[in-house]
Amino acid sequence: MEIDMCHVWVPGHCGIHGNKKADLEASKAASSPDTPLLNVYTYENKKKQTKQVLNHEWHKMWTNHSTKLNQIKNNIQTWHNPGLKGKEETILNRLRIGHTFITHKHLMEKNDPPICEMCGVVYIVKHIITECQKYEDTRKKHQISQQIGEALGSDPQ
Repeated sequence: MEIDMCHVWVPGHCGIHGNKKADLEASKAASSPDTPLLNVYTYENKKKQTKQVLNHEWHKMWTNHSTKLNQIKNNIQTWHNPGLKGKEETILNRLRIGHTFITHKHLMEKNDPPICEMCGVVYIVKHIITECQKYEDTRKKHQISQQIGEALGSDPQ
């Protein structure tokens, strides 16, 4: 059985009828072996526990959905991109979510999606970065992995 508690600060009971008797009874209860012990949590303990539970639930939701981003990033931890300028970080993040001018300008122009001239498939970031024959030499030269999670992962190089 779980007990919900609310902690409220109450000012001293100076001048309140029955105060001395209440203090005496509280002291007896505190020292009695029959008094049940409650789990006591500090605010920091509860905050940490709540964060752990929420992160666990978030991670479960993240891994149970199939999106372009969670193919690249299989966890909920923050990625830090040290040394990248703002513009570079924006470009990298757009590649990670699969939204670039090349792959999405057709939406604004109300056209059909662009087709890769070399491979005959719709242009998407994953195709350009890991599959397209046109960029095979460039991938080898820069040692870009054919796994999208590694190619656009937490190492910004």
